[in-house]
Amino acid sequence: MARYKIWDKKEKIYTPSSKVYTSEEWIAQFPWAGLPNAKVVISDGLINGGFCGELSQMQKMYAEQGVAFTDDMTDEEILTAIEEFQLHPPGYDQPTVEERTAAALEAQVLLSIPEEETSSTVTPMPMMAKTMALSSEEELESPGFYRVKQNYTRGLWNATLVNLAASKGQITQAEASKILNA
Repeated sequence: MARYKIWDKKEKIYTPSSKVYTSEEWIAQFPWAGLPNAKVVISDGLINGGFCGELSQMQKMYAEQGVAFTDDMTDEEILTAIEEFQLHPPGYDQPTVEERTAAALEAQVLLSIPEEETSSTVTPMPMMAKTMALSSEEELESPGFYRVKQNYTRGLWNATLVNLAASKGQITQAEASKILNA
């Protein structure tokens, strides 16, 4: 269900405060809405008076924020582009400050493991402990595999840290290759 729609200037307006307006009352409340060239944007849904704006003003505001509009877009396509931008603003899929901090701390712990404590067996790293899972080939994955993989795929760790995790015994070399070549 869309967030917005163009008001037909006939439909009743139902507000969140339970007040119901006829089209005439709404236009009396917002005189600009009665202008013939005004494209009034309202909320889509039962409570359609939760938002009221003007399409060209919304388009201008969102264009300044980086939404790409074209001259051949319909009003509905413009509203869809605005909604998509609201739902997925630039950087929404980037790691949070908390994720970056956790990854940096995990890298610091990894770097602090003395070389003489490493062995050919996999030992769990305190910050990377995760329940071991069975893969489709019935192989056990290292306790740190998922954390290392997540840090790498989210761009929080580079290949050097993945290889270091393997050399320090937190993951196997095969798992490091799997992460780096995925």
